[in-house]
Amino acid sequence: MMPITEYGKVSSSNLNGMLNSDRSDQDFSQFLSDVFHISDRIALFVEFALALSPVKNISTADGLSRVHRHLTSIGVYGEFPIVVPMYGGGGEIAQAFCRASAVKGATYMLDRRIKNVETQAVNFENGERCLADHIIISSSAIDDKATGIAKYIVALNHPCDSLVSDDSVAAFVTFPPGSINSFEEPIQVIVHGSGTGSCPQGQSIANATHSNI
Repeated sequence: MMPITEYGKVSSSNLNGMLNSDRSDQDFSQFLSDVFHISDRIALFVEFALALSPVKNISTADGLSRVHRHLTSIGVYGEFPIVVPMYGGGGEIAQAFCRASAVKGATYMLDRRIKNVETQAVNFENGERCLADHIIISSSAIDDKATGIAKYIVALNHPCDSLVSDDSVAAFVTFPPGSINSFEEPIQVIVHGSGTGSCPQGQSIANATHSNI
């Protein structure tokens, strides 16, 4: 039986063959239990720390793809498998999104005023209409059909040296569903140390994300 971590060494073509199996739509946690016979506690670690799933109940195809991407990212830009922007990150994230989306074929629409937003469409005041599988908008426009994503940025007067050591500049922390109060979805936190240029020495920045479905 192939250990779950070995999926990080499988080529993309072989991984696609595995994902086309009858189990591809199966719940990932159930797949881990049936195939790898691991406990529910370890399954939480795989789903939310290795697969980095932002929501619960992901499919096996999505789970294995996420594990593969995580493990093959280690060592690409350093020991940390997540790209961390320097000096605060806001401007860099905007530039990275602009360039990455352009590569994927995205179109930027400038000087347009939004009239209203539907489930998978945006209507502009000039009569134009834009269709999209996913729409990211401000919280003030969220309705019952939308998925809310809460983001928090917290400045900590502590270096968090138990997480961010002298040899690293950031750390990833995930809280599985139900581990904090009544949150039904996982909470993901990326802790930036002073090595990112986001804060002075002796302090750290915590960037938390939570899907409110």
